[in-house]
Amino acid sequence: MYEKLLFLVYVATLIFISSISNKVLLISAILFLIGISLKDALKISKKVIISVVFFTGTVSAFYLIVGIFENNVNIDYLIVVNLRVFALTYLTTFVFSKLNLFKVFSFSKDLYYVLILTYSQILSYKKLYEEVKMFMKSRVVKKLSFNDYLKFYGYLTMFFFDKSLRNSREISQAMKSRGFFND
Repeated sequence: MYEKLLFLVYVATLIFISSISNKVLLISAILFLIGISLKDALKISKKVIISVVFFTGTVSAFYLIVGIFENNVNIDYLIVVNLRVFALTYLTTFVFSKLNLFKVFSFSKDLYYVLILTYSQILSYKKLYEEVKMFMKSRVVKKLSFNDYLKFYGYLTMFFFDKSLRNSREISQAMKSRGFFND
């Protein structure tokens, strides 16, 4: 019951933060989230900053570049979007570190089954990625050049994409055989 209640509070907070357009309120929400996650605040903040800088930073940089060339840069909008993304990412990271999704979706056999499939895929990809990293450490004598590094991770991205397509077909067939689709 605790997990289901926490999940409902999470969804309501997600909607609330998504609707905020005031910088002061967003900063207050971030400070509140840091306050309630006091023990894990540094660890969560590090994860969130890395992910936000990597993904939203790229989009923000392109927004700035295009805006500069078109003389149409709205810095307030950019700040609000980045603060909102930070708050939502922090909230999600914090809640999912405390939440057992299997208990949240235990009310529905179908959702529970889909969650198990998804989680098994996540674990499989995570393990495979760790193995690839260990392979690179053990097989590469000299440090890769930047171009070789980009090529390797390009091939790795294509490998994971291809693996995802193959796995999705297999999972789709397995779900059809269990009656999940009525087409």
